[in-house]
Amino acid sequence: MGLVEDAPVVRLDVAAVLRTTAGVRDSVGLSSAARERNIAGRVRLTSAGPAGEVLLVDDIVTTGATAREAVRVLRAAGAAVSAVLTLAYV
Repeated sequence: MGLVEDAPVVRLDVAAVLRTTAGVRDSVGLSSAARERNIAGRVRLTSAGPAGEVLLVDDIVTTGATAREAVRVLRAAGAAVSAVLTLAYV
């Protein structure tokens, strides 16, 4: 009858599988292009890539450089990234 009772059950596994490598500097004050260069090639998987559909969660998006690089790395590992959920946009 109610909305909750009729909602489908969704199973989510949470996995922290990405890390930035050494050499990534704080991006405060960097232009969009400089942020892209700063993060390019510096996101790595910490374990085997996740199987199946992936929802990437990022704490904050300014230019989207980190989210784009994370999606690139996940897709290269065979993950199907369906969306990026961001908690804040600046």
